[in-house]
Amino acid sequence: MSSILVLGATGRTGEHVVNYALSEGHSVTALVRDPAKLDAREGLTVVEGTPESQDDISVAIQGADAVISALGNVRTSDMPWAKPVSPRHFLSDTTRRIVKAMTANGLRRIVIVSALGVGDSLSVTPAYLRWTVKYTNLGITYADHNELEAELRQSDVDWTLLRAVVLTDSPKSRRLQVRFVPDKPASMRISRSEVARFAVDALADGTLIGRAPIISSTK
Repeated sequence: MSSILVLGATGRTGEHVVNYALSEGHSVTALVRDPAKLDAREGLTVVEGTPESQDDISVAIQGADAVISALGNVRTSDMPWAKPVSPRHFLSDTTRRIVKAMTANGLRRIVIVSALGVGDSLSVTPAYLRWTVKYTNLGITYADHNELEAELRQSDVDWTLLRAVVLTDSPKSRRLQVRFVPDKPASMRISRSEVARFAVDALADGTLIGRAPIISSTK
């Protein structure tokens, strides 16, 4: 069992991370802006605050063994041309704060939910997604993800980046597919619950340290 700090705990993927981690016997600390969005449960500690504050992260990380970030850039809708709401460098700036707090507290392990098309995975991304990233507001999100990755790679923490394909809310459980560049993803769909399970389980998988697996599910 571990004590896990979860960022993005009230998001559509983050809520699955919290649920699965608790079901596996881990204790979870969630740093959230609105504690009312999380139901009180055994093993869950809720800290009110924002990942945009170094002080709030430093408080929330106390006692943690590892960190999972399921944060995302907020836009006015899921449409790729939707106007961004989050600050332009939200993810990369937050990652810098997390790494600083981890270093100060002697923590090493972090898993971050990223996306297919970030970093060298762009080379195995379908043409339609590459076009969308290049010509729509989705490109702002991807630029931030790329900056996030650069922050992690120059850090001294034990990181894993989950390059998830298109996220769905499907309740169906399919066999997870894990690949690495230069291999292409097995499909272009994966449920948020599957991503959450992989994120939590990845904390204990030393073979994933310093790697960026592409995760998808069977068709």
